Amino acid sequence: MKSVIRDLADIKAAKRWDFGFHDPEYLEVLESLDRTYPVVRFGDIITVLTDMGAFSLYKTEYFVDEGVPFLRVQNVQEYGVDLEKDTKFISYEYHQQLKKSQLQPGDLLLTTKAVIGISAVVSESLGDCNISQNLVLIRLKDGINPNYVSIFLNSRLGRMQTETAATGPNQKYLNFERIYDLKITLPPPSLQDQIAQVMQEAYSDRQKKLQQAEQSYQRIIKYVFEQLGINLERTQRKQNALVPISVLQGGRFDFEAVVTVQDISSQFAEHETTLLEEVVEQTNERITPSIDSPDEVVNYIGLANIQSNTGELVNFEPVQGKEILSSSPKFAKGDILFGRMRPYLNKVWIAEFDGICSGEALVFRPNKNKVDTQFLHTLLLSQLTLDQVVPLQSGSSLPRVSVSDVLSVKLPVPKDLQKQQEIGNEVKKTS
Repeated sequence: MKSVIRDLADIKAAKRWDFGFHDPEYLEVLESLDRTYPVVRFGDIITVLTDMGAFSLYKTEYFVDEGVPFLRVQNVQEYGVDLEKDTKFISYEYHQQLKKSQLQPGDLLLTTKAVIGISAVVSESLGDCNISQNLVLIRLKDGINPNYVSIFLNSRLGRMQTETAATGPNQKYLNFERIYDLKITLPPPSLQDQIAQVMQEAYSDRQKKLQQAEQSYQRIIKYVFEQLGINLERTQRKQNALVPISVLQGGRFDFEAVVTVQDISSQFAEHETTLLEEVVEQTNERITPSIDSPDEVVNYIGLANIQSNTGELVNFEPVQGKEILSSSPKFAKGDILFGRMRPYLNKVWIAEFDGICSGEALVFRPNKNKVDTQFLHTLLLSQLTLDQVVPLQSGSSLPRVSVSDVLSVKLPVPKDLQKQQEIGNEVKKTS
């Protein structure tokens, strides 16, 4: 447990009693700002700050198949606005009614709930867009580069401020007043432009490499299913269906969960199929590092450290145990971590070492007498698994899939372990 002694006068002056605001690491961040260029409040560089207020569009009747993108937290990434992240759409007529939250090129977006403090700039290529109530729209004064401000907010200097400024008894939220009070180092415009240009090129290069890696892995997945003799063309979704009442009793009533998953499962019914729970064991041994090992260095994996669609480890660095406050599942080298929150992001990783992870990841230990780990990893990253898992997610802003639903996924696992291993070895060579 971390502790610090602070002067009562400092606490009263700050009008904050939460530890995060008085954490020495946070105070060090603020002091580091004052050692460089002039430091200003965000309130001094903002001309417009707005969101959708308390209004929510999570009711399905507001959404349409095609229309104006309605951006949510998952669409805002450090490299920009990503419309591939389960984007919802609203009609153009409804978009016109929501004038307060309409976006313009150069607007700055900031996530204020769920994942706090991620920023992105709206590009001209996006066209008409609107935002959910968990994002804020920021317009800056002339002469300030929004890309530079976004880079600053995404840096340690910015993230530590936004995360510390967030408040709330259960789920934290970053309100307008706290955004105005954030501090930012403001170098001359020419240096802002230079920093923004360098980072934009770095983001672009990173995205190209990630796209290449994803395309490569998709070829690997295609190879695996070809070896199994399975055509992975996506099943056409039914618009209506008759379902026996016995199927609904005591279970789910939503169409996607009841009909779509059964539809998907039928497309490979003629092949050998196995429930995931038959070939893995879910492990849930947990520790609380801040209590159990505060001064030790631990390998902590969050979902942000697992690359979507490829299962690669990204942006990982060991941390001190005192930084992990929550109860965290333990995993061992060779285990498979499966992201249960926002399962459509498709985050599945084979552990390369022992460690602990976010509670939003399920830890599966493959039975090596029944399944090859590399082979199973490829199946879990495939569209076949996504098509079974995503319809079963529940929750609006942070959808999750239950452990039991993931373990009930049907996979074409041949009983011939040698064949699995041969495919798995070939996957290793090409990945």
